[in-house]
Amino acid sequence: MSRTSLVRRSNARIAARALRTGFRAPVPLICECSDSRCAEIVLVDLDTYRVERRHGLLTAPEHVVERGRVVRCDDGYWLHEAA
Repeated sequence: MSRTSLVRRSNARIAARALRTGFRAPVPLICECSDSRCAEIVLVDLDTYRVERRHGLLTAPEHVVERGRVVRCDDGYWLHEAA
């Protein structure tokens, strides 16, 4: 399994726990880029996460996803559409 897949699974667990506990602030998620050494944290509110996750991978700004392209640059994260 790729690093990106493992990170996406971890982020799904983090978001689910935040939702269950009523967390209201932006949630600290792991950058879903392709760099195996990346340890960046991306702060995203739960509503944004649920919507954006369906459309691609969330990364720290300027991080790269192999075989992907940036489709949105937000203040604290970039959304990549995987090819």
